[in-house]
Amino acid sequence: MEFLFILLLFVFAIVIYKLSGLSGLKSDLPNPKKYPYFKNTALLTPAEISFRHSLKIVVGNSYDINAKVRLADLISVHKGLPKSEWSRAFNQIKAKHVDFVLVDKITTEILCGIELDDSSHNTPKRQQRDGFVEAALKRANLPLLRFKAEHTYSSKEIEQAINSILNTAPITASTDSEEIKIRIEPELDISETDESITNKCPQCNAELVERQALKGRHIGVKFLGCSNFPQCRFRKVIG
Repeated sequence: MEFLFILLLFVFAIVIYKLSGLSGLKSDLPNPKKYPYFKNTALLTPAEISFRHSLKIVVGNSYDINAKVRLADLISVHKGLPKSEWSRAFNQIKAKHVDFVLVDKITTEILCGIELDDSSHNTPKRQQRDGFVEAALKRANLPLLRFKAEHTYSSKEIEQAINSILNTAPITASTDSEEIKIRIEPELDISETDESITNKCPQCNAELVERQALKGRHIGVKFLGCSNFPQCRFRKVIG
């Protein structure tokens, strides 16, 4: 009888331990080897942020602006195709995205996509990707606008391009200025030839490396940069 009482007491203690959440303390700290992730600094690049500000000024309250929208959330593959053909078509759109998408503020109807073309779009691989995206959206009857990344954007040109592709009445922009001047923060051109690990990044805990700006107003400046750049943009000037 005494043994049975001790056994019941032991089982009761285990139940209380489980219910109290004490056993889950270790599970609240995921194993870094199983979850090797870190938070990116920002959703958009500096150039994309600048363009979004310009687009927001032009669009005003007429539409909502969504950023970094997955292509597979904008268009879908027709049903009824053979499984292998459907999978091939879906795989071509599941990992691609469109920079910005204008949608109806009430119904969220997808109205048009917008791509901001910087220098990376000049590479053959990126041009092949851009050609596929344009052809896929055209086949799905979804308009796509392309703008070149600039330091200065004309509000009238952006407005006219949107009006022409959507065949809508002119947007009443929230500014009377013909041009919107927003400085695009350039990505630092850095030397990879003489790097030395010095510390850990305070944002993502990756290794920091010593680098040097090669051109621009910071030319010659040495700084510590995160090895996860450009996803993590932590930088600290040395000295």
